Amino acid sequence: MAADYLVRERDARAKLNAKKNFDRRNSAKDLPHLEEGQRVLVMDKTRQQPAVVVGDHNAPRSVVVETSTGLLRRNRRHLAELPPETPLQPAPLEEPPQPLPPAPLAGNASLTWNAPLVRNAPPVKTRSGRLVKPVQRLDL
Repeated sequence: MAADYLVRERDARAKLNAKKNFDRRNSAKDLPHLEEGQRVLVMDKTRQQPAVVVGDHNAPRSVVVETSTGLLRRNRRHLAELPPETPLQPAPLEEPPQPLPPAPLAGNASLTWNAPLVRNAPPVKTRSGRLVKPVQRLDL
């Protein structure tokens, strides 16, 4: 019986040391606690969905959140905190930009393609030394 107790104690100590070393090597930290009513983003495989924290769940590191589709239980690492002043919906643009009016043509001038402007700027090189060629686009 005493040997059984010693084996269990030694095993528990070894597991604790292994956890401590793993956490130290991988900079493992607990995520901050989410308060009830706090706004979060629920991260799914394909999308992010706004939600509100309802409360903690019985399972460790699990939180119950309310989304537009209903109540969900999610692991804490799948929830991202939203700042209180961040709107849930993207703000609409104030005014779309107005297109420029077409320039009047002088006399019998016809539309022709203008060659791109050539600048006398020094060539741009990447960190590895390759020459960066500017993109040539058709300017209509």
